[in-house]
Amino acid sequence: MKEFNPDDYENTGRRNSGRAGRRKPSRRNSDRKDFRPRFSEDRSMHKATCDSCGESCEVPFKPTKGKPIYCDACFKKNKNSGPENRTNQSSRELAQINEKLDRILEALKVN
Repeated sequence: MKEFNPDDYENTGRRNSGRAGRRKPSRRNSDRKDFRPRFSEDRSMHKATCDSCGESCEVPFKPTKGKPIYCDACFKKNKNSGPENRTNQSSRELAQINEKLDRILEALKVN
């Protein structure tokens, strides 16, 4: 067995096998591509018709069949009314589920 040599260990407590000089340089964030969307003036706009009001508008994506298109005004209206309505709807659905469970438990006579 090899003798213990304190010089073989760095401050980390790991043995320095002499391979540190042969390591490939680590990839840093600068090597990675930035996948965040870029919003700039040169972004191509596509003509579309708002599904809510029927007005002509431009959108920053290519419209596809089956997905609604909204102009800025209609989008803002929908955005402002969305989360609160979903929360209220979820609360009502949960209340209905609880009522049904109560009836089931009562029918089974479970307390």
